[in-house]
Amino acid sequence: MHIKRQLQWGALLGSAWLGGCSSNTGGGTLPTGNSGSGNVGGSNAAGTTTTNVSSQGGSTVNAGATGGTSASNLTGGGSPATGGSSARATGGTPSNPGGGTPSAGGTSSTSSALATGGSAAPTCSNTDKTIIPIDKTGWVDKACDACGIQGAFYWYADANTKATLKCGGAACAANTPPYQSSAPGPGMCVSGTSTGSTKDWGAGIGFSLNDSGGTTSVKNLFDATQAACGNITGFDITLTGNTNGMPVRIGFTNTPDGTTVAPFIPAGDPAGTTLQLSGSSQIVIKNAAIPADWKSTDPSPASPSKLYDIQIQVATDQAVAGKAFNLCVTGIKPVIDGGSPTTTTSCKANSVGSISSNTGVQALGSSFGYQNNVNNLGSGSQSVTGYYGTNCAAISVSTSSISSNNTAPASYPSIVDGWHWGSWNGSYTKAGAKTLSALSTVTSSLAYTPPAGQKWDVAYDMWVASSTGIAAPDGNTLEVMVWLDYSTATTTNPIGSQVATKTFAGTSWEVWYGATGSWHTVSYRRTPSTAAVSSFDLLQFLRDAVTRGTGTTAWYLLSVQAGFELFNATSGGSIDSYSLTIN
Repeated sequence: MHIKRQLQWGALLGSAWLGGCSSNTGGGTLPTGNSGSGNVGGSNAAGTTTTNVSSQGGSTVNAGATGGTSASNLTGGGSPATGGSSARATGGTPSNPGGGTPSAGGTSSTSSALATGGSAAPTCSNTDKTIIPIDKTGWVDKACDACGIQGAFYWYADANTKATLKCGGAACAANTPPYQSSAPGPGMCVSGTSTGSTKDWGAGIGFSLNDSGGTTSVKNLFDATQAACGNITGFDITLTGNTNGMPVRIGFTNTPDGTTVAPFIPAGDPAGTTLQLSGSSQIVIKNAAIPADWKSTDPSPASPSKLYDIQIQVATDQAVAGKAFNLCVTGIKPVIDGGSPTTTTSCKANSVGSISSNTGVQALGSSFGYQNNVNNLGSGSQSVTGYYGTNCAAISVSTSSISSNNTAPASYPSIVDGWHWGSWNGSYTKAGAKTLSALSTVTSSLAYTPPAGQKWDVAYDMWVASSTGIAAPDGNTLEVMVWLDYSTATTTNPIGSQVATKTFAGTSWEVWYGATGSWHTVSYRRTPSTAAVSSFDLLQFLRDAVTRGTGTTAWYLLSVQAGFELFNATSGGSIDSYSLTIN
């Protein structure tokens, strides 16, 4: 069965920082939870009312967009039930809450990143994975940057500024990113004129950090401290254009629907040159704050662990009428602990050699173990090479057309943290093992190159049991698998049968339940995808799994493993970077 993977370019919007306003979505099928308005609002003091609502643009893949009937000072949108939301900021009074009545309209485009059956990786316009690619698609796939950031570029503006606004040098359109190839680009660009009203906060360019993708894309929390590349502390941002002296603000939204005031960092006017802002000293996330005289009670300063968007705004509310501006974002690069991002090669900084023996776990630095784990060989051979860096690891699997003689996998080459058939490996120890109810965090970041061949899958394999002292799985043991990718050339299903469908991490997962020898297995399978996962919450899968008939939250998490189940494979694939946090 071939399953086509569709990515919806999320058209996103946040609410004006200060002054009451209705936040409404413009035309477009939005990621769940996204709603509208300029998040980096004007410099209005508390008590000022802002009446204008923003429009937005992004891009949509194979999804009909939703337009809106215009209401006073609204530029499209829909009722709160269809993605819009009514919000009042500090001291303000809501104006035109809700929005217009949805009607047919909007635009759609065809994705160049569509993959059939998960067999093809997304096409990346960049070769340097330490930067965020900026191109005409307006979409950044996790596979195209080392940090696992995934999301859409979009434009936003208050209703009156929108009247003169151009995006990418042309009229702004919902579901269309503001990409401009000509000067002052190439980049994401907006241009227009100020209205002269303090109620009109301006326009800007936004970028979401953790969209799920898919036909019903969902905007998710992005924890910059747990990114696939390391701890993101800031962003190098390059701006071009000329804002005619009007200030530029770099904001970090802290809610998915933009209903709170977002902390920001003031930046200068590029003034016709290239303005390079340093993520080490200038655009440091924790330094973004709401001015004290705004008297906002919303969270400030910004929390690196609770981010949704970066928004770069021209603040026009203090300018006289008719002042022209143009602004382009031409570069974004995450900064890790004050330095360059950790690329996948840094997780391969140290090689510990290869394992060709079928069984046995060997140390992989101080945090992990790794294994060849050939346990059902029909034909062929396999070896695995291990690497580690700072708080991360990697493996490369070599095979000679390995296959099994039955429906079970021939092998599961993998990285291990914790228990494996009676032995404990890595930083998660028997003495420190916790019950599911005692756990607060089980998150992982994983970038991989999938295997090739007729039958394989890419999966986390987690073990839960009533005791930490078992030597092998028994009737009081539950195996929990999370399939990220799998082959479609030959039918590849988890053990047992499908019993439910759940939504986790903004994605729909099939839930399978079955027995393997003396223990049971719950498997979660998404549509095949080669996209990396970042700050991926595994605890939600574990807690759901024990509701399926085996186990309780009083059972212990024994281990988390990540690797490839190889049934019939011509190449074994590689885990290019892997990290895990258990608290």
